[in-house]
Amino acid sequence: MGAGVGSWLAQKLKLSSKERRILLLSGAAGGLGAIFRAPLGGALTAIAVIYREDFESEAILPSVISSVVSYSLFTLFYGTEPIFGIPRFVFHDPRELIFYVALALVCTLAGWMYIRTFRFIKFSVFNQVRDRVGLMWATALGGLMMGIM
Repeated sequence: MGAGVGSWLAQKLKLSSKERRILLLSGAAGGLGAIFRAPLGGALTAIAVIYREDFESEAILPSVISSVVSYSLFTLFYGTEPIFGIPRFVFHDPRELIFYVALALVCTLAGWMYIRTFRFIKFSVFNQVRDRVGLMWATALGGLMMGIM
């Protein structure tokens, strides 16, 4: 929403395309910084993710200012509590480490399987669909399958 407001404002003020991109990135950074309660992370994420091929170095300062201001206003109204409550964990016995090692192995296996499944679906299924019916229909099929899931 912040990026949309920034782009709309740039359009209404009849700014150049470069200034519109900076305003769009600043709006996105403000939204990300406030909602995730991470002003610097919001600014850098907006700049790095939205324009990952063409890093907008001119947008760093406006994005940081936008993100810090939005974070400050957000915390003024909603407080500074963490997004997710984290219970207090206490380590009692070294034998607990066995379960953490087992959990680490299970998480490693699950991550490996996720990446293998993602690559299989992308390269074996959707590349063939894209070659047969085109990118638009392959994207539509992926969106439909995601909606069904």
